[in-house]
Amino acid sequence: ATARPFPVMPPVSTPMGAGIVDAAAATLAATQDVGDEEAELLTNRVPMTGQTGGAGDGLLFKIEVPAGMRSLNLRSYGGNGDVSLYVAYDSVPTTAMYDRKSAKPGNSEAVVITNPAAGSYYLRVVGEQAFANVSVMGIYQ
Repeated sequence: ATARPFPVMPPVSTPMGAGIVDAAAATLAATQDVGDEEAELLTNRVPMTGQTGGAGDGLLFKIEVPAGMRSLNLRSYGGNGDVSLYVAYDSVPTTAMYDRKSAKPGNSEAVVITNPAAGSYYLRVVGEQAFANVSVMGIYQ
């Protein structure tokens, strides 16, 4: 936890957070390694087929976009179930922290970025329901 309880409880009618921030704990929490989750590398225009997972499962992909591209299209399609896409530039997205997302019913999802900056884009595919045989693809041009 990064907050300590108040030494004296404020009145219940006073809207207030959980406590007093513990700066040392907050700094430590912010600087911890969040893990070495490996991203599967996507190749331009090459689908990654047969992706399968359960409700709540996440699959992580990465695509390297060269300079001067007009668009980046990250998509999922086919199979059955329901997935959502979460995309972030130069960082691993979560369902709470991302740059863009697509969360329609089913597996046909797309995130399109116009004039993308050169660099690494991460795509997290999350099962809203169990999913099977979904294809994932990245296209830049």
